[in-house]
Parts: sequence; structure tokens; C-alpha cells
Amino acid sequence: MVRLAPKLLVVDDEEALAATVSDLAEEIGFCPSATSSPEEFKQLYNHEYDVIVLDLLMPEVDGIELIRFLAEADCEASIVLMSGFDANVLQAATELARAQGLRVVGSVRKPIRLDELESILGRAANPERIDLHPESSGPTAEELKTALEEGQLHVFYQPRISLEDGSVVGLEALARWRHPKHGFFSPSLFIPLAEQTGLIEPLTDVVLRKACGQCGPWLKEKLISEVAVNMSAQMRDLELPEAILSTLGEYGLTASQLVIEITETALMRELVKSLDVLTRLRMKGILLAIDDFGTGYSTMQQLQRYPFNEIKIDKSFVKNVTTDDESRAIVDTTIELGRRLGMRVVAEGVESVGALDYLRSRGCDMAQGFFIAKPMPAAAAENWLRSVERIGHFTPA
Repeated sequence: MVRLAPKLLVVDDEEALAATVSDLAEEIGFCPSATSSPEEFKQLYNHEYDVIVLDLLMPEVDGIELIRFLAEADCEASIVLMSGFDANVLQAATELARAQGLRVVGSVRKPIRLDELESILGRAANPERIDLHPESSGPTAEELKTALEEGQLHVFYQPRISLEDGSVVGLEALARWRHPKHGFFSPSLFIPLAEQTGLIEPLTDVVLRKACGQCGPWLKEKLISEVAVNMSAQMRDLELPEAILSTLGEYGLTASQLVIEITETALMRELVKSLDVLTRLRMKGILLAIDDFGTGYSTMQQLQRYPFNEIKIDKSFVKNVTTDDESRAIVDTTIELGRRLGMRVVAEGVESVGALDYLRSRGCDMAQGFFIAKPMPAAAAENWLRSVERIGHFTPA
């Protein structure tokens, strides 16, 4: 039987964190639920759950007791452990759970990194592939090739809003793979696979064409003014500018309605070809964004060398901007750098009103993240856009 929505339960006394984990799980393709009470968890628990995300430190009953409870219940679900304890405690709990026959597929330390948790949940979404060494699991190149041929790739959209007036600027197009048997594969699993096997170009072409086709009507109605697509791996293809312009023409889009996002790491692979491609893309009117800024080879020389219009601050800094001095310093410096260089600055990974207010107070131009809206399939994205249009600007729920 095909199960496109495996069930996931989050057990954590921090309700805000449980909600964040649930949102991420839903984005990947789970049907999530959450409880903040270990005692309630014991009452709720049944063998229908495919994945359980379990906090080790809770006030009523600690996670070790719940591990014992699950072992005694012959739990077959995949377990993800979370903890604010140090790595040694987390490792010991993992070994204990496995020694009692539980299937632990990963663990994360608090404060959690969403990309790390996404990777673990992506593996957990594919129970037939999970073993006690989760790094060995994942889709195959042949499966990915079949997915491209059979239309299993979908595009989800995450809104980007102006921090000046709350208006919607555009959408970022994100690849999602729903396998007919295994359900959703996390992008953290199949994007690297595509890059390693030479399938990234056809995959990106699928995303670009779907994005152009689905966003075209919204662009014409001025619900959005642009759509962003990641194309980091294609920067060595000297024919890319003409190919993109041709695709835009097919769907009646103009060059200025497309933002191409490129990671810093991708620029270092072949500097001359990257500079050639990016310069011609910019000359054709296409907007260029440097993605995940601050995590790779961030230097003034990088920004001076390439014709970028936009800097995207990596979510690892944004999510901690209200609590961590180092993250705050990086965010502040990047915003000031963008202002001085005449580039707009986009903060990704906004997860709270506090982060949104802080970014606005510092003069950041745009933001995206779960607090604004999670990535959505096309139909849901259109509904979201129209609801914001009726109000006139984004308003937190």
C-alpha cells in the first residue's frame, strides 16, 4: 500500500519548538502531531506512528524513561532524539535506545539546526531504507532519473516579503520529490545526488519550467513581481544564459522577473566560467542572488568580482539573531555591507516575530521563513497570495 503521508509525533515540552518541528515535518510530507506531556504521550502512543521525535529533557518524565516505555511496547517507529545536553549524553541515549531494540535514525542537539533535522527526517520518511547506519540510506541515481522521466518532481513555493511595508515581493521555487512508493524524499538527499550524478541540469530545468508555468499567471496579475530559482551547479555551462532566456520567452516572462540564486561554494569551482555566465545573465536583465551568505567563502572580493543584485543571509544566523551575539553581528554586518554595495538583502529562515522585528529595525530589505509561510504546493501558494492581496500586506497570524 502506498503511504504518501507517514505519521509523525513530536514529544517536547517546548511548544514553540514542537510547532517548528511539526511544520518542517509537514513540508517534507509527514502528517505531524505534537504533545508537550510525556504522560499524554503514553496515552496517545500506538503503533500507527512511523516516526517519533523525542526530547530527552522534560519536566514530568525524562526521555530515558520514554525510551524504556517504547522498548517495552515493541515500538517499530523510527526515533529521532533531541536534547540540550552535550554530545556525550546524546550519544549514550542513542546507544541505550538501540541496545533495547529501538530504531534510532538520528539525533540533534538544541538549539536545533533545521537543515540537519530536515536531513534526518528525510531519511525517516523512507522506512524501507533505514538501518542503524542512516548515512547509507537514500534514493539511487536510477530512481532519480526515473522520477525526472515520470514527473515525480514537484515545485513548492515559499513567499518573500518586503520588510518595509509587508508586501509580497516574490516566491522561491523549491524542488520536492514525491516517490510513488516511499513518499517524500528530502531535498538534502536528492539534490546532492543530482549534482554527483549529472542529473542536476535536467532537475533544474524541470523546476524552472514548472516555476515559469505556475508563476506566470501570478506575475501577470501582479500578485508577485519575481520568482527565484536555485541554479548553483549550472554556472559552468556557457550556454546557460541563452537557454534560460529561451525558456522565459516560452512562458511569456521577462528577464527581470527571474532571480537566480547561487551558493558561494559553487562559485569557487570554476571561477572564469562562473564569471562569464553570471555576467551575461546579468547583462540580459536576470537578477542574481548569492545564497547562504556567510557559510562559505564570504569576502568583499567575492561580492566585488561578481555582478550580484542580492545577498541572502543564511538561516543559521537568522534563526538565532535575537539570542546569539555572534549571529547578530553577522546579520548586522551583512545588512550594512549590502546597503553600502547597493544590493538588496534577504534574510531566510525567519521563525519568530522577534527575528522579523529585529531585521526590520536594522533595515533588511526582505525576509522569508516559516513565520511568514512555509513552502507550499502551487494551489496553496496561490490561496496564500490572494489572502494577502485582500489585506494588502502580510500580517502575522
